[in-house]
Amino acid sequence: MTTENSFPKVLIIGETFRLNGGGGITLINLFKNWNPDNLAIVTERINETSFQSGCNKFYRLGHLEIKVPFPFNLFNKIQDSGNIQFQEQKRNSISTIQKRKIKQKVKFTIEKIYYKTLFSLGINHANYKIAISDQLLQWIKEYSPDIIYAQPFKYCDMVFAKELKEKTGIPLAIHLMDDSVSFLNKPNLLYLYWESKIKNTFKQLVEASDIHLCISQAMSDEYLKRYKRNFLPFRNPIDINTWEPFIKKSWTLKDEVNIIYTGRLAIPNIHALYTFCEVVERLNRSGYKISLSIYSNDINPKFIKLTKKLTSITIYKPVPFFQIPALITKFDIAFLPIDFTKKGIKYAKYSISTKTSEYMISGVPILLFAPDQVALSSYAKENECMYNVSENNADILSEKLKELINDIELRTSLARKAISVAKADSDALLIRNNFRETLSINRSIN
Repeated sequence: MTTENSFPKVLIIGETFRLNGGGGITLINLFKNWNPDNLAIVTERINETSFQSGCNKFYRLGHLEIKVPFPFNLFNKIQDSGNIQFQEQKRNSISTIQKRKIKQKVKFTIEKIYYKTLFSLGINHANYKIAISDQLLQWIKEYSPDIIYAQPFKYCDMVFAKELKEKTGIPLAIHLMDDSVSFLNKPNLLYLYWESKIKNTFKQLVEASDIHLCISQAMSDEYLKRYKRNFLPFRNPIDINTWEPFIKKSWTLKDEVNIIYTGRLAIPNIHALYTFCEVVERLNRSGYKISLSIYSNDINPKFIKLTKKLTSITIYKPVPFFQIPALITKFDIAFLPIDFTKKGIKYAKYSISTKTSEYMISGVPILLFAPDQVALSSYAKENECMYNVSENNADILSEKLKELINDIELRTSLARKAISVAKADSDALLIRNNFRETLSINRSIN
């Protein structure tokens, strides 16, 4: 039985409970039903926070903490720091939204040029720093957390988490969603300097942390070799009871085959996704009736332009979180892609996509198009819960898709195995309990 006292007081830094990112979604599902009095968030992403958070104590990182040197401060509007009363955002009129879209396009173009310049000069990691203000320290002292929880992705996240641990002495838990330390630095004029700086800073963060969490067993194995620390895998869990009424129970196809993809229109999915779009279009021209529905929050003008000519592809905005079970289970096949590019493999090598457990519990047969080198391929093969295509070949992908369409026994077997595996390793009740106990370890540290 869970009591209020069994919940450690957690201070989450950087990330927030949001639905437009894998880290935020994982956060929502791991901390669901937590005692709200024992949750607090320090973030600059207040506007992205979801009302499903169950958290009511927020500190917004602002002008007292976010330091942007001249002339970069001319391009960055920094909000006020301090305690925030989180309230629902008012809905805007259609005319306001349309005006905002125009502004967003202009802003997107300017920011693209701005960040490209920073990357090429090798100063993108230096133009932004999160300092620890006296006001923030006082706010944390008044809250008096048992533990700090961080999902360090960027260089400034690593520095902030490490320095906060040093200044407060509060135990620190880090949770890695991606192996960002391996791909964060991009080719630039100061590449060698930042490569060393990022790796050393991350190593120091690992050594300073009291609890080490990651997203997959593959990452855990790699980090044990690399950092000599045991990282416990915790990935996005699923509420079995929520999904139960919607789980697919029949795999008979109708006249048209409906396929779904949900997620990013960016690395490490975008190239493999476009290859699949072309495969679907080609099969339609040869007599098949297939539609691919893409649900994404991303705006990728190049991808949208390329797929406009493909009549079998439709791009939608994502549905609300609570509607996902009903949405996914309406489809015949779920597509899960990872890019075969060097960047894609580097990005996804040790990661398991947030949507993986959702696809599996849905009972919709999964077509995985991904390199052998990534953790997701190893996981799928080990559990025999997806139809794997591990060669970057459109013809082979096309043949495998046809096999999946034409073989009801194959679809049924894959779907049932996926449901079984999801219930065994992604059950939120079990995972949340283990997660809570793991974060409670700090009581023995103090």
